[in-house]
Amino acid sequence: MGHRNLEERLALMKPPGRFRIGREGERTVAELWLPLPERG
Repeated sequence: MGHRNLEERLALMKPPGRFRIGREGERTVAELWLPLPERG
């Protein structure tokens, strides 16, 4: 449930953020991409 909530909130961002979790060898790796605010 937590992953789904996070993905829904990230999808609302402009541009959307992204989240990935997976295995790399024996490790679990989580990556979170957040868009930078536009400069005005």
